[in-house]
Amino acid sequence: MRTPAPAHLLSLGLGLVALLLPRAAHADFTVDDTSDLADFDTSDGVCAAGSYTGPCTLRAAIMQANHDGGAHVITVPAGNYTLTITGTGLAEAGDLDIGTDLEIVGDGMGLTVIDGNGMTVFRQYLLGGHSLAVRDLTLTGAATALSVGRGDVEVERVAFESNSVGLSAPGYTSTQGTPYVIVAGSLFRSNGEAMFLADYSSAISDTVFEDNGPRGAFEAYRGFHHITDSVFRDNQTSGDGAAIYLRGAADLLAERLELVDNVADGSGGAIAGELVIQLLDSVVSGNVSLDPSGGGGGIFSEWSLQLYDVEISNNESAGLGGSIYAVGDVAASEVLLQGNTASDGGGIAMESPSAAAPQRLDAWRLELLGNLATSQGGGSYLVDIDTDISESVWAGNVAGSHGGGGVFEGGTHKISASSVVINQAESSGAGLRVIGDGDEDADLVLENTTFAGNFGATLDEGLYLAHARLYALHTTWTQPGLSGQPVLYTQPSATAAFQRSLIDGKCAGSTVSSLGYNVGSSATCNLVHANDLVSIATLVDPLDWSQGFTPVHPLPAASPAVDFVTSGSAMPLDQVWTLRPQDGDGDGTSWDDAGAYERKGTEQ
Repeated sequence: MRTPAPAHLLSLGLGLVALLLPRAAHADFTVDDTSDLADFDTSDGVCAAGSYTGPCTLRAAIMQANHDGGAHVITVPAGNYTLTITGTGLAEAGDLDIGTDLEIVGDGMGLTVIDGNGMTVFRQYLLGGHSLAVRDLTLTGAATALSVGRGDVEVERVAFESNSVGLSAPGYTSTQGTPYVIVAGSLFRSNGEAMFLADYSSAISDTVFEDNGPRGAFEAYRGFHHITDSVFRDNQTSGDGAAIYLRGAADLLAERLELVDNVADGSGGAIAGELVIQLLDSVVSGNVSLDPSGGGGGIFSEWSLQLYDVEISNNESAGLGGSIYAVGDVAASEVLLQGNTASDGGGIAMESPSAAAPQRLDAWRLELLGNLATSQGGGSYLVDIDTDISESVWAGNVAGSHGGGGVFEGGTHKISASSVVINQAESSGAGLRVIGDGDEDADLVLENTTFAGNFGATLDEGLYLAHARLYALHTTWTQPGLSGQPVLYTQPSATAAFQRSLIDGKCAGSTVSSLGYNVGSSATCNLVHANDLVSIATLVDPLDWSQGFTPVHPLPAASPAVDFVTSGSAMPLDQVWTLRPQDGDGDGTSWDDAGAYERKGTEQ
């Protein structure tokens, strides 16, 4: 039987084995002291400040994690932690520099509070693709609360408050692809700038950006940025885009945002972008652009703006575009522009950089309601823009000079199944003013569209034309309550042709032409085609907003416009999507009605 080794030798042997075995990898640390002390000896694998048996401070834990390498979790209990060790170096002095994969977890926003004391709190100092996660704490009082290098970063339930910069990802040269910043359930409040990303893409959700400035809330130079279910409120910037500013090659997809009461000294009170902006199911309200040479109280877009189910209301621009100013293409679907104010284009202003290459406005169910331009284009001001607009409404807009509903200067335009009603201008074009751009005439095609009740201080024209060409098919024109005022004013430089239209009012200016099957109350519109019916009471019903998305003038059975077009249908649907033809007068034969509205055979 072998004799057991003496106890002292056994103890020595176990100690040697412990030294020879590899140290446990990826140790986690729990901070147990709020003071700012450096780790005593990072070579021992223990988080201990001041001595081998000292407390585990936040700085000591980060120093030990950096030394050990690998992935670590640092738990930071509730308490107030203030950085006090100044100087340079890695984590042992000044900023808490991070050079490994690390997760830092507090006890909650407002419970675990880390004060940078004018320094950067957390900074990735290695460009080696390390990941960093920060959760459940507050970062305050820092030059930069969180500065990231090249690795992916996840921020969850973190409050960035009263920092010079909240989260910063400065530029770098990389061949490893674009890293991501993920932010969820967080708060950025009262920072000089909330978030700045140079070469990162981002995914931001359920986050509030509030009262940041004077450098705004979110700024990105490159990458793709997806922001959802977030609020941007009361942010300010001395430049463009107080809530969101996208420069260079940065694209935005934003869903379910509230962008409220942000103010930019430049363009884009809420959002400014140089590339692609996609905004869905969102509200943009009460924002201001103070730049008289720029614009976009709500949004400024230089390239492509795509809007779906968006309300943009009560914004203000000292320059162009109370809600939107764009020098690129705009696509809008189910968009409300209401109560916005600007010098030109109270609702929306668009300008093409070159008339030879016009930008486009494509819109479906665009509502321009109650907007104000102190100069021209109460609802819209479009210069050298090609448009295709359907099921849309210009109503209650006001211009201090021309174009109460809007001004179209140059470009080719198609408006269908739409209404231009009850707009006001101090000068020409109470409804719309369509003119050439000085080099080319403007072209306007109207189909299934109603002009009604537009009025002005000088001429109450529904439509004013100069250096422009109009073709109107199945359109309705009235001036209820404005007897004797023209529905159309045509300058000698313009031409206008009506077909299958109803004109309850007079025309002024140069002669227009008829292509047949028009019904008019006045001989002033030159409706002299053999199939026209003129100088007769048109008998239209009052403007009705309940028939469909756009307001229309329904027709009583006794109206001469009912079943008037005894020829094949030119358009299969009317303004509110009623099938043509209908037997509107109940005589057993179905024919198209003149005008934008088709009386249904079932109407009483």
